[in-house]
Amino acid sequence: EPLSECGVYFQTDYAPVKRDLLKEVVEKAHAQNIQVFAWMTTLDCPWVLAHHPEWGVTAYDWETHEYKTNVSWWLRVSPFDEEHWDYLEKLYTDLASYDIEGIVFQDDLYLRDNEDFSIFAREKYKKEFGKELLIGNLYSNGDLTEEGRTWVEWKCETLMDMCRRIITTVHAVNPECAFLIDMYYEGVITPETCRQYYALDAQKAVEAGFRYIFVMSYHHFIAGDNSITIEEAIDLMGDMTRMGISLVGPDRLIMKVQVYNWWTDEPVEDWEIERAYKILTEAQCCHVAYTPHHNQLPFALVRQFSPRHFLYV
Repeated sequence: EPLSECGVYFQTDYAPVKRDLLKEVVEKAHAQNIQVFAWMTTLDCPWVLAHHPEWGVTAYDWETHEYKTNVSWWLRVSPFDEEHWDYLEKLYTDLASYDIEGIVFQDDLYLRDNEDFSIFAREKYKKEFGKELLIGNLYSNGDLTEEGRTWVEWKCETLMDMCRRIITTVHAVNPECAFLIDMYYEGVITPETCRQYYALDAQKAVEAGFRYIFVMSYHHFIAGDNSITIEEAIDLMGDMTRMGISLVGPDRLIMKVQVYNWWTDEPVEDWEIERAYKILTEAQCCHVAYTPHHNQLPFALVRQFSPRHFLYV
């Protein structure tokens, strides 16, 4: 949303509050024995960057050879700014005060292969490694150097260290709160690619305290990214499930079925949903989510595959 309109949907003194919608949701959901997981950002805090744009994630532009701050889809605060960790502790403490069963970390929690060269990252890098953080030392002919691989690992660990801090803080207020992390689909099909291009690692996430890995297995995106058919993309979800189970175990893996096409602004066809559920069922997927909910969803079809437990987001 525009900076002038952004905010959160729970009561807090640490961010603009659009409406205390979470309180209403919890009351109505619990009355129907429905669990509530709050969906929340970590780095994407535009209200912070509105006052301090220089705190943003900084990327190296491969074409202009310049360093640019906050030029990606999400407007993110650098995770190397440990004051932001302190801020998130306060913000999430307010969120955890609600009677919620869990929290989902939104997919703004990542660093691309040309991020982060912010002032915070450069200062911390020099302090820890005794050298300047320079793009030329990280890549050679497009491939990671030995220092580059260390840098990727360093970014992965930094993101998870920040998550540990938040999880520990929340558990002091709400000990039973479960944490889910939105994971790009590469995280369970090509883990090394995910580490390099998003600084995310499914196994490290589990070690950091996430109970579930919430895979963004959106078949229309998968088809577009890999230049394959919709049928092939759905079939690939089976391989993702098997890989994900081998990485984190069956109980921690949640696969998503895309039921709406954001590109065309239309629901996906029923056969796609049915095929996706069949593929995931055959791959022994224990937890399946459909997303996003809409009023034309073939709910009877979904219920065939999830007779007792299912979730929608």
